[in-house]
Order: sequence, then structure tokens, then C-alpha cells
Amino acid sequence: MRDKFLDYISNPNFKTIVMRKFKIPVAPHSTNKCIRFPDDVIEAVENAIKGVDCTFSAFVVEAVRVALENLEDDSEE
Repeated sequence: MRDKFLDYISNPNFKTIVMRKFKIPVAPHSTNKCIRFPDDVIEAVENAIKGVDCTFSAFVVEAVRVALENLEDDSEE
């Protein structure tokens, strides 16, 4: 097995792939909040994320961040 590996890495057609060193990510601190949404808002969010790699929570967090940025922009004008 080792001989096959050495043949493989000595092959001039072999392309070296350099990967950066893996570091275990640190999850950001978060707090669980229980909020109520109107049914139509839940349905609209679920339809928006259908078939997309996004959770309900991730969608809501991003929407809130954008809303806060918009409020900040409005207050600067």
C-alpha cells in the first residue's frame, strides 16, 4: 500500500493541493428567545427558505440584522 502511495505522489502529473490547517470553530454566544410569529409570517418564511440550505432561525436572525442596519442608516440621514 505504501509503495502505491509513493508512486502516486512521485507522479509528475500529480497536483498538490494545499489545505489550510483545520481549527475547531467557536460558536458565537447566543441566547434562546421564545417569540410568537403570526401564522402568515411563518408560512412566508418557510416558503422563502424551501429548497434552500437555511433554517428558520438563520433567516430570522439575518432579517433582524438587516432591519437594524436599515434603522441605523435611517438615523444617520
